[in-house]
Amino acid sequence: MDIREKFGLDYLTGPSSETSATGTATAEAANVEELIDRAAISFGKRILQELQTSKGSGQESLKLNELVDKTDVDRDTLSLVVERLGKLGLVELEREKYGNHGVRLTPMGESFLRLV
Repeated sequence: MDIREKFGLDYLTGPSSETSATGTATAEAANVEELIDRAAISFGKRILQELQTSKGSGQESLKLNELVDKTDVDRDTLSLVVERLGKLGLVELEREKYGNHGVRLTPMGESFLRLV
């Protein structure tokens, strides 16, 4: 074992430094994705239910700010969760120039809510 490995400094020099940095970045990205998945599991149903309630009262979509108020979910977290729900086809985003996007429940989202 060389001194760099012994003291955890192997990233400073040598051929393994690029691999180590890339591996760390990949691991961090995987951790972020896992956290977003957990947030989607934790808050997704509540968000979908609010969208369904608004649809039942005649409002096709809700703005992100309205969802923040109704769900008490932090705006940054809510944005990530809504993006994930959109990728899954459960919601549809109506993009706006300044970021207060509209969010609409899709037929697949309605079916999902009936199942859970």
